[in-house]
Amino acid sequence: MIRHHEDLLNQSYLNVKIGAWILVKRLRECGVNWACRGSYNACFHPCNKKKRLHYAQ
Repeated sequence: MIRHHEDLLNQSYLNVKIGAWILVKRLRECGVNWACRGSYNACFHPCNKKKRLHYAQ
């Protein structure tokens, strides 16, 4: 449970858990593909399509 924003800095398992949650949520929205995986790193905004594809490659 996150009580303070410092918890994300001091409790590494929270970072991993939240990162995995974000990735799973995104994969459910856009499907399991490389462009979707790239959106985890390069943002979800449509204007970042090239960045997502670059990251995925």
